[in-house]
Amino acid sequence: YVLTLKNQSSEQTVMNVSTTLKSLDTLYQVSGAVNYGTIGPGETSTGTGYHTIAFSNQVPHNIILPIEIRISSDSILYWIDTLDIITDVKDFVSLPKEYSLSQNYPNPFNPNTTIKYSIPRESEVRLEILNVLGERVELLVNEIQTAGAYESVWDARNVSSGIYFYRMQAGSFIDTKKMILLK
Repeated sequence: YVLTLKNQSSEQTVMNVSTTLKSLDTLYQVSGAVNYGTIGPGETSTGTGYHTIAFSNQVPHNIILPIEIRISSDSILYWIDTLDIITDVKDFVSLPKEYSLSQNYPNPFNPNTTIKYSIPRESEVRLEILNVLGERVELLVNEIQTAGAYESVWDARNVSSGIYFYRMQAGSFIDTKKMILLK
């Protein structure tokens, strides 16, 4: 979130303005501070810094987190209020820990098959289909991808029945697997 403060005074300048947040629930803790510096009469400031909210356990979906916000100037507390943050936390999806290439499915197949793979960090990924002579039949993926799990579908309508291989290269990882096309 971004919190913007406005000095509504028409005459007074506010010096060394900062905000701190306090958790009102044991489910989470808040840390950090935002400094707004000097705010002249009628001026606004978005400040610099950040607040971090750390949860002690998994957070339930769609809950309201009451947070006390304190605004100070020259270390003198001038204002306290409560701010409600509404969460919409989705199920956590962890990133892969290692490179992997799964067996295609279905196998044998006609005419389409799905190939799944995962990469633990951003990598240049190349996924290609080879015939039994090692010649490239098709290049399915040839791009830099971020860490995550992926799948690619090969449509083999335009090739003949037989044994094919698919090979994935990502970083220093290389793996090859066999598949069968039956028409």
